[in-house]
Amino acid sequence: MKKRLIMIILCCALPLVLLAISGKFGKDAENIQAETEAADASNAVEGEAPTAEEDALHGTYETAQARLASMTKVAEEGGKELYFDNSYAEIAVLDIKTGETWFSTPYNFKKDFSTMDSLTVSDDAKAQLSSILKLTYYDSQMTELKMNSYSECISKKKPQFTIQPIENGIRINMQLGLVKAEMMLPEAAEAVRFEEKVISKLNEKDARKINTYYDLISLTDPKLSDAVKTDRQKNYPGLAEHDFYVLRRVSDRERRLIEEIIKKTEYSMEDFTEDQVLSGYVSEETATALFSIPVEFSLNQGDLVVNIPADEIEYDKEEFALASITLCEFLGAGNTLEEGYLFIPDGSGTLINYNTDRSKLTLYTTNTVYGDDYSIYNQWWYTSLKKQLHLPIFGNKELSKAYLAIIEEGDAMAKIYSESGNQLTYFETAFAEFNYATSRTVNYLDETKMRGMYTYHDRNYYQGDYRIRYRLLTGENANYVGMAKTYQDYLVQNGVLTKLENTPENTPLYLETVGSIKKKDTFLGFSYDKAINLTTFEEAQSILADLKDQGIDSLNLRYKGWMNGGLNYTVADEASVEKSLGGSKGLKKLNEYAKANNIGFFPDVDFFMARDNKQFDSYVPSWHSPRTLSRDETYLISPEEMTNLTFLEFIFYSVSPNMYNKYMKGFFKDYNKLKVDGVSMGNIGTMLYADYNKKAAVTREEAQDLLTNNLDTYITGQKNLMTDGGNAYVLKYSSDIVNLPLTDSVYTLADENIPFMQLVLHGYINYAGTPINLSSNVEDIILKSVEYGSNLFFTLANDNTEEFKQTPYSYLFSIDYSTWRQEIIDQYKSFNEVYRSLQNQSMVDHMKLENNVYQTTYEDGTKVIVNYNDSDVTVNGKTVEAKNFVVLK
Repeated sequence: MKKRLIMIILCCALPLVLLAISGKFGKDAENIQAETEAADASNAVEGEAPTAEEDALHGTYETAQARLASMTKVAEEGGKELYFDNSYAEIAVLDIKTGETWFSTPYNFKKDFSTMDSLTVSDDAKAQLSSILKLTYYDSQMTELKMNSYSECISKKKPQFTIQPIENGIRINMQLGLVKAEMMLPEAAEAVRFEEKVISKLNEKDARKINTYYDLISLTDPKLSDAVKTDRQKNYPGLAEHDFYVLRRVSDRERRLIEEIIKKTEYSMEDFTEDQVLSGYVSEETATALFSIPVEFSLNQGDLVVNIPADEIEYDKEEFALASITLCEFLGAGNTLEEGYLFIPDGSGTLINYNTDRSKLTLYTTNTVYGDDYSIYNQWWYTSLKKQLHLPIFGNKELSKAYLAIIEEGDAMAKIYSESGNQLTYFETAFAEFNYATSRTVNYLDETKMRGMYTYHDRNYYQGDYRIRYRLLTGENANYVGMAKTYQDYLVQNGVLTKLENTPENTPLYLETVGSIKKKDTFLGFSYDKAINLTTFEEAQSILADLKDQGIDSLNLRYKGWMNGGLNYTVADEASVEKSLGGSKGLKKLNEYAKANNIGFFPDVDFFMARDNKQFDSYVPSWHSPRTLSRDETYLISPEEMTNLTFLEFIFYSVSPNMYNKYMKGFFKDYNKLKVDGVSMGNIGTMLYADYNKKAAVTREEAQDLLTNNLDTYITGQKNLMTDGGNAYVLKYSSDIVNLPLTDSVYTLADENIPFMQLVLHGYINYAGTPINLSSNVEDIILKSVEYGSNLFFTLANDNTEEFKQTPYSYLFSIDYSTWRQEIIDQYKSFNEVYRSLQNQSMVDHMKLENNVYQTTYEDGTKVIVNYNDSDVTVNGKTVEAKNFVVLK
């Protein structure tokens, strides 16, 4: 019957009509349910409750082929077949050539795989395994609640979903939540009757549950204060004559659970009615949480594409606030007892091996795509021990198959999780959670010294799509190198990456210099900000000329602190060159020298923050700063400056995304007059935040669009762009990236740090890691640069570096050019010998040969072996000295 109904849909000759759910706000559950049913009636088929036989088999199949045989093929495209189960709303994809399969729910999730201590998989965990959606939401009291699609949609006696065909796939229109019905669930039950007819009739386990959900209330209880007694008697007048078991505040799911327990006892509807009369409790009609959410599964170019059109999500927005949606948590999950690993784009990339031996005690890792949203919290600094997720991707490898998931839409609203197995379930998975509307809960202490919690909830709902593309990999491509290669192909196909051509004879050396700073000083007893020059334009040219004389002819210079007050800059609504550094004439002369000698020149500008705020400029914090969820202005402090809190004098004023258009227009109007071919917009590749201003709210996805629109206007076809970090949305525009991560966050769950970003970018975008002379271990960072094909990068100043003492800039303690000059020359020449011929070569392989020994392979066959050990090692007959590397052509 199930297959026949699906085939009716697929064979329907009528034109394809997609469900059109109204976009109006504030609908209640009954209206949502009625409109969905009316719209579905055109060409949708209802989901079917499983038969007893199907239910017995669900989650207990012996093989993937057996599970596939119980499903119906709904699409075929690109060498893949898409299957669907109309009883459980589960999908599967078959690779026709290899026979490998990927399931939205593991086909054997109910089986016991324990080989050591027994792991009991709870019913809640099994429900999660069977769910393609998990919601986090808040009720009118801002209590955080959760629901999943299996418990709140699929497993109902009458399943609350319909299915429709779409191109090369299927759409599931789901209703998650409670369709209201009268329940035999007393809000207050007379104590003697409840003990005799309910509690005494239950087993120990169920009795404990009932006592968890009900409180015994008596006005004779000396522990109750007079205020509490008065409040209770107001709600339950019958307490004057009787003691009652009073139901605590519980979720809809818990209400159904309690009702099922009570139904096992002698408690009847007559008892329920009598308790209502005795207690005097008047039931207030409460809103019902019911969420209507469509989910689309389709095949496209051999990939599985999963999509939620967020603008079609419907629920009662007056009573509830949807916070986030977890999409396909267990799609492609691997069995923890098999060989495999999870890939997370943490920093340069990290692998988390399957928890086969149960040695991993932490369940999750989680991080926000493109870094934290600094407007959520006003904590004055943006710093974290965690590395950033620059790429909106994740992956999973199990035996001879793998996938790479690419978040195509809603990426700026996403968090990426890894979940290790052998803890709650026997399965290893990585997945995305999407923000629908941002929420934040805070602790407070009011004027009466009462402590409490308050939840801020943004009402600027995301209205785009949440779309994930799963690229399915088999055989020799089923590993992290294959994941990187398929992501590289994806970026090339979409016009983001282009192979480097006409590369210089030698590898580029990246330099960063600092123009001027301000430091507190006194004169005649008066305090003032003294301007200190660290590197004038003329001195910067001298440094370049000196290095060129030493044979280093491929140079890229980023110049910080050159405009609008130096490092203590005002908002970037103009480009006012610092006169003390040489003014516009000095900058133009430096630019002419750079052009004549094929040196990349990138003056740096910051559109996100301002260090100083002068009267009569175009920035007023109360007007132009993004607002936090609590409607405060957002202020920031650089993480580097947290190293010297004693002299922390300055904060960064932050700029609302609403001001990007105006400020960039003003800046580039001035900047283009300088005729500089390059520009550095450093933190455009590391920072992305929203604005929670009620009058002009901007989501992170909208902020991303504002940035890329301006990059299209001012960069594409006009200038070379240097960025930091490498968030995915800047890759298309970046000619050079510095501060590309060379490590991961070193999570306790992580097993290997890998050069995933480098595998994707090498041969397409020139990049460098962090400044070598600011590292705590110069030797290791140079070896890491060799392993990762990362160009060398130094931060330098010509003089006055001693002035950094007793300032927030003391982290720049080691940037004196004369001190580092010979080290730069020696290290560059050694590095250049290896990489001069590899600049435009793709990185095609990377592997761990043995402990602390790694090999990187390029498309021309060159292999670079790096030994991090304190002793020599021999690899394939070749000796690699301690803390050194060898090159095999």
